[in-house]
Amino acid sequence: MLKTRLIETDGSEADAEMGDKYVLPSAFLQHVFQCLEVLQAAAKLCDVALSCLKQKSHPVKENLTKGNVEKVMGVIDDIYMSIQRFARNRVDVVRQDGVKVLATQLRDGPTGEILKDIFTEEERVAFPKEYANSAEDAWSGILKVKLK
Repeated sequence: MLKTRLIETDGSEADAEMGDKYVLPSAFLQHVFQCLEVLQAAAKLCDVALSCLKQKSHPVKENLTKGNVEKVMGVIDDIYMSIQRFARNRVDVVRQDGVKVLATQLRDGPTGEILKDIFTEEERVAFPKEYANSAEDAWSGILKVKLK
């Protein structure tokens, strides 16, 4: 099960499993996109390796087999599918509970106390909707990334 470090509404860190209903820090999205870039590069490298193995004579044939490359491609596909499942889960969580969780964070606790002086009540009602929409768009962007 994919585990992540999250920030709970009271500011403490907690381990949470994929299905938990927390809003992840935006930096987490950057890491996911970076992982997808690495997977894309690895997939391209596997394609190049397979094309080298198809040639009659190539130095790579001494150390690499088609089976080895296919195993690596399988691992790449598995990781990619895990990221896609995780992103779909995050989209679902944001759609179901994102506005409610963010509204609670803006209203309660030390953050809520500070924001009462900064935002009007109307802004505190509108902001969670805007943020949840942005979060949904960002996680949906991960679903648009193709491996090949």
